[in-house]
Amino acid sequence: MQLSIAGSVSCSIFLLAERLLFRNMTARFTVKLYFWILLSFVLPFFYILEVYDGSNILFVQGNGMIDIERNSMADTFFTIMKHTLVIDMLQGLWLIGMFLYLYCIFKRFMKLKSVLKRNRFSIENTIWQETLCRICQKENRKTIVLFAATKLPQPCIMGIRKHTIYIPAILLNQCTEKEIELILYHEVTHSKRKDMLLKIVIHTLNCINWFNPLFYYIKNSLYEWTELACDEEMTTAFSTEQKREYVNTTLHLFAEDMIQNSQWNVSSFGESEADKLNRRVKAVMEKKSNYKWGYKLLAIGCLAVAFGTGTKVAKAADTTVNDLFSKQTEIAYIGEYTFYKEGELDLLDSYNDYMEFDDIQLQNDIENGTANQFLFTTEENVTYRLITPEEVIDITKNDTNVSPKHVHTYKDGNVSKHTKYSDGSCKTTIYAAKYCTGCDYVIKGDVLNEQTNKPCPH
Repeated sequence: MQLSIAGSVSCSIFLLAERLLFRNMTARFTVKLYFWILLSFVLPFFYILEVYDGSNILFVQGNGMIDIERNSMADTFFTIMKHTLVIDMLQGLWLIGMFLYLYCIFKRFMKLKSVLKRNRFSIENTIWQETLCRICQKENRKTIVLFAATKLPQPCIMGIRKHTIYIPAILLNQCTEKEIELILYHEVTHSKRKDMLLKIVIHTLNCINWFNPLFYYIKNSLYEWTELACDEEMTTAFSTEQKREYVNTTLHLFAEDMIQNSQWNVSSFGESEADKLNRRVKAVMEKKSNYKWGYKLLAIGCLAVAFGTGTKVAKAADTTVNDLFSKQTEIAYIGEYTFYKEGELDLLDSYNDYMEFDDIQLQNDIENGTANQFLFTTEENVTYRLITPEEVIDITKNDTNVSPKHVHTYKDGNVSKHTKYSDGSCKTTIYAAKYCTGCDYVIKGDVLNEQTNKPCPH
């Protein structure tokens, strides 16, 4: 979830500067920027900040706490989240969506591959094959397999290691020699740029973020820029006249595509929509300088700001995301708990430790016969403990029964009285005391310490 937040924020900031900056940069450089933006959806840069402040360890090992009002809408929401299978269902839904996305992509690819395999035929010893061999030799590329196929709307290239170019059968006798060269040159340029591998990487990233509409928008924009980058790379050294020939060839393919009105979304990077075609034509005919370093640095700065902001927002959301999806998180109601700073909890535990006191006054009261016996009440919400330097003894309610008459032998001790109230709070009072070692008789002294807590931590 944090990855999706970081990517969405970075993507939104990036898109704000897209039209302003990118029209002054090359399409090839823009493709690199878009690819990095896609990576912001999967690279957890915010984790560096979590490691720095130690929160990553707390999220893994510690139990979080959600601070909400009792009987509020938030109480109802988090109770449902924590005490039902909603979290497991959401996680399962994400996994199902990921596998369905991969299944649909794989099924579409296999369907296209099957159709092409059934309807393809070799076009060796033709001008198409001769032209392709000449282009591969010129570009120092390994020989690419060439087929023609029916039921194919436009030229495309397939394969990762072994590339295969498919030409619509309808084009075989409709294209001039120059058009054949430009069509094949375009597909070889895709091979040279490894655009098929890029598309596989994009689909892999998309399956993780199948639920995020911003990812689809960036993905489709990247496909368009990939096509523009291919046009740009092959027409960089073209004259104006050669560019016009290339544009006319593109328009020819567009016209054939409209006639065919294909149902296939082939794995080429071709664009058939009129608005995108106009953008391609405009990009081909414009002359862009490769040396506008100022715009490039500005774009890189914009990318860094987008990444930084996305990382910061994702880090700020870490507690919220953890509270929402972690089963370790507990619900705590406002006004019904106490926060203890470092060392304060140890202080609470110290109420089981013996506290020394000056027993002169207590000893005088015993000798004068004015000492008060400690009366242990029988209330259910009150408990007592006798604390000595050696041990802690729970006092039961009938411990006040006096043993047969004898001479008492007293030792110093403390008595802790713990009272729990109906609102969930409690009060612990520590008394000075002297207890008889031979019976259950306890002399009550002054209060040594007192602590009130809400809620009761004991």
